[in-house]
Amino acid sequence: RKSFKEMNQLLQSHSDKYVVTTFDYPGAVDKDDFKDVEFTEDYVDYINKNKGYYDVILICGSLYFISDVVNKFSF
Repeated sequence: RKSFKEMNQLLQSHSDKYVVTTFDYPGAVDKDDFKDVEFTEDYVDYINKNKGYYDVILICGSLYFISDVVNKFSF
């Protein structure tokens, strides 16, 4: 498992708003891994509700997660 806590701190320090999510995949992080940040269970709903509010939404994660995101949105 990658050092997600260090990556979390780095990304959070460069963000105005920072939200963490997970997806259905073995080894994916879960809510209990992130006690000090906002967490959303449904990233698709969160993005749909907020994409007009922010100038930029940065989505990062594993290649498996990014594939999941790309399959749910048309960029």
